[in-house]
Amino acid sequence: MIQIGQKIYCILYGGRYGVVYAIHGEQRPDSVQSIGGGVINFGGTAEFDIVFENGTETRRLPECILYGVQWKILKDEVVDAEKIAQMRAFVVEENARKDAEAKRKAEQFAADVKALREDPQYKYLEQAGQKEGLYSGKLAAMNIRRQLKNAFPDTKFSVRMIHDEIRISWFDGPSGTEVRAITDKYEEGHFDGMTDSYEYRTSPWTSVFGSSKYVNTGRKKSAAFLAAAVKAVCEEHGWPIVEVTVGYEDDAWVSLGDPLKDKILSDYIEHLRNNAVTVAAA
Repeated sequence: MIQIGQKIYCILYGGRYGVVYAIHGEQRPDSVQSIGGGVINFGGTAEFDIVFENGTETRRLPECILYGVQWKILKDEVVDAEKIAQMRAFVVEENARKDAEAKRKAEQFAADVKALREDPQYKYLEQAGQKEGLYSGKLAAMNIRRQLKNAFPDTKFSVRMIHDEIRISWFDGPSGTEVRAITDKYEEGHFDGMTDSYEYRTSPWTSVFGSSKYVNTGRKKSAAFLAAAVKAVCEEHGWPIVEVTVGYEDDAWVSLGDPLKDKILSDYIEHLRNNAVTVAAA
């Protein structure tokens, strides 16, 4: 039978050692049954309050859960009342610290939002609440267009909303890194492959200027740019010049008919794009 002061270990949240400090109801460990090797447990009638060394606690943990695969009862380890009191006092301290930290973050968040709303360098952007019916995704798309036009006036961008995604594309011009330095601020969060879930994060920027669940960018090669690159590479190596094909939405592509030649052409194109070399210079 579990007693007050019984030490336990829980594998959840990176692993935690704890101590049982209260027991509610009659213990019936003999009635606990499991399915799937302890993955699903049922039975038992008691509930346990447990305080952990990291300053957290769990209250009213069902008896069947405590006998599950995520918990281990350290049968030969029992602490005294003084130790339990110290651990519970630490919980109070930790809760107070967390509350103070949460308050500090909330105050800083509000201050950052206020600073963005009043910053003159962003006066050309629309702000949340300024237009009725302008929801966050539409606001984000509008402001992305304005910021990109302001930063790269010589490049024409396509900014489209498709459900919960904003897709941005353009020909030649600035690098993807340069564009994403602007557009990434509008994403609501990111997809975590480890947990197979989307993790939302609210920032002062998205609170003021809008957001979208996904913001994706795609830099395309124009036919003129690609033709100039093909001409330069083929003349340098003495290869026949191959015609550029223009596909869907004017995206251009070309193949020299040989993997090695295509690799040389691809490397040359990346050199031109990464160094912002114009078609005329090519």
